[in-house]
Amino acid sequence: MTPHFSDLPGCRERHLQRKCDNPLFPAQARKVTQAQVDEARQQDRAEAARFADEFQSLLQRASGFSGRVDTEEVLQLKEDIDRLYEQCVGLAGDHSGEKRALLKLNDVIMASIRAAADGDGAAVGELEREAAARDMHLRLLDYPLVVDLLRADTPVEREDLVPALLSADAETVPVVMSLFDADQRAALRAEARALIQTLEHRGQASRQLLERLTAMEASPQ
Repeated sequence: MTPHFSDLPGCRERHLQRKCDNPLFPAQARKVTQAQVDEARQQDRAEAARFADEFQSLLQRASGFSGRVDTEEVLQLKEDIDRLYEQCVGLAGDHSGEKRALLKLNDVIMASIRAAADGDGAAVGELEREAAARDMHLRLLDYPLVVDLLRADTPVEREDLVPALLSADAETVPVVMSLFDADQRAALRAEARALIQTLEHRGQASRQLLERLTAMEASPQ
């Protein structure tokens, strides 16, 4: 029986959903039970609850923000905003409100930092480079597979990576490939070709699968 998945799963349940009855994964891995899903869902919900506590604590700290930027406390606040945002985008459930609040809070912090750096060309330049890098990072976080891979405790094991990539949409594939260096990309392409060749022998290679391989091949060498 196919297990029931949440409409808005967290990272652990989401990865089980990728594997469930998916011929790209090994036979044993694709046999996902409801018990596994329930356990993953419980862990994802527990993480969301911990996030909620940290988020409220952050808001309390931010409420006392005076606009000063020359303290370790303000810099730690900014670091915690970035960390919680990266966690937020991968949580179970709808956290769009928290995402907006974290982005707005970051804007307030950055405006104060820029104001303090006004007149210091080197500092302003560094802030601009940092902002550009952050914007690029935020765009990466629009892709659930990227979010899952960037976690320190990612549920995507190394042997799951190629099947997960080939299960993603064509737009996601080059974005994920950009996370790796040239040697790693070459290894991923070779594994993908071998896996697709195996599926072709079984008559299981679809047009969408070949499109994803093409997207992998088209990424920077």
